[in-house]
Formats: sequence, structure tokens, C-alpha cells
Amino acid sequence: MKRILYTGLILISVALIQACDTYSYYKAGATKLNTSQYHTFAWIADPGQSNPKPDKGGKPYAGNAYYNNPQATQAIRTAALFNLQTKGLRIDEQTPDLLVHYTSAVGRGTRLDYYTAYPYYWGGAFYRPYWGYRPYWYGGFPYYGGGTYAVPETYKEGTIIIDLIDRKSNKIIWRGFGVGELHHDPQKTIEELPKVVEGIFKQLPTTM
Repeated sequence: MKRILYTGLILISVALIQACDTYSYYKAGATKLNTSQYHTFAWIADPGQSNPKPDKGGKPYAGNAYYNNPQATQAIRTAALFNLQTKGLRIDEQTPDLLVHYTSAVGRGTRLDYYTAYPYYWGGAFYRPYWGYRPYWYGGFPYYGGGTYAVPETYKEGTIIIDLIDRKSNKIIWRGFGVGELHHDPQKTIEELPKVVEGIFKQLPTTM
């Protein structure tokens, strides 16, 4: 029974971590895109977004696997073009009103996971429900303790930034952000990119 309880605690912790695996969205610049002023757009090709960056100190750049590769670039570009067209804009590679560009980054985020301090039994001793902790003993008996503990955990955090640039003034008129926890498997993150780009452009209402 105690092993079942231990397994349940682990599964609950994993579920909470997976539930946090979402993006948050932000914007800066124009409140609304005036489609009577801007009719057309073109994508700015950036070779740096599809070519892996060199290793630094013998350590590969994490963003290469998630965002800085041809597959990710194509997914972001296709989704961006589709979302802009649904807002009434059309593609014009010759004399566009807007230029569309994206940048990305991979860093490290931190969150607090909360655990109730009920011990579990494993291998002849009572342990607290944390990975890698030693058993707690007091006066020859296991110490139960109580309350809830906040344990800091780090994770890989990805950021995608999409800019809309006025071609004539060369100024950024709108910038959208998507920030979220990355999957351990980069391919899963790449498969989610269309939804992430859609979430970014939901921050961009249009007006005539």
C-alpha cells in the first residue's frame, strides 16, 4: 500500500509538471493593425534562423534543436503567413507594406513545485517525497514532519518573437512574444510551433 502511495505521489508530480507545459503570450507596439494602411507583407529570410549556431565551449547551443533549424523555421514561417492572411493581408514579395521577421531564444526557467511532506516507505526506511533526499530519522524512529514544501526546479524555456516592420520607415510597429516550457524531445516542440504562432497572432487584432 505504501509503495502504491509513493507511486501515486510521483504520478501527481509528473502530471503537474506536464500541466505547466504551455506558452504565455505578450505583445508590444500597435494596439491594433490598421488594414486600411497595411495591405501586404513579405517574409524576411534569415539564414541564421535555420543554420545551427556553433558550439560554445564544447557545448552545443540548445536552440539549434528547438528553433534554429530548417524544420522549425519552415513551421514558423508557414504558420505566420497563414495567420496574417486570415487577418486580411496578402503576400507581396516585391513592394510589401510590412516585413515579417522572427527571432528565438532558449534559456533556463525556474518554478516552484509544492509537495506535502508525507513520507513513503522504500527499501527499509522512510523517505520524504523528493528525489535524491536521504531518509530522515529522529531518535531511532522515522521523522514524519508535516506541512507543504516548495522545491525550486529548473527547466528549458523557449521564446519566439515575431516582428512586423513598416517597410518604408524600417520601424517595428508590432512585436508578439510566445514564452513557454520546452519538451525534452525537441521534435514535440517543433510540432507545436503552428499553435504557438497562432497564439502569438491572437494578440494582434485588426481594424479598418
